[in-house]
Amino acid sequence: MLSTKIKSRLCYAVGALLLVCAGYCALWFVASASLACVACNCEYSLLASQLRCRQPVIAGVLAVALLVSSAALAVLGYKVARPRRSSDA
Repeated sequence: MLSTKIKSRLCYAVGALLLVCAGYCALWFVASASLACVACNCEYSLLASQLRCRQPVIAGVLAVALLVSSAALAVLGYKVARPRRSSDA
């Protein structure tokens, strides 16, 4: 059984890793959007026929999902790490 300190640090570490991945996906979003602007007339969709027109949307959705997951793990790590109050009233 893991201690609460190890659990909270594990949540923070995985959250930090997901935050780095979200940053990478955000950069992927910007790069693929600028590269595909001419070919796709700056219109991107998940249902586009060309893969190049789908990449910015996929990267954006992935970046948001990873950012939300990172924030959720940070909150979970905080909740695990905070001291418990005893109800001796």
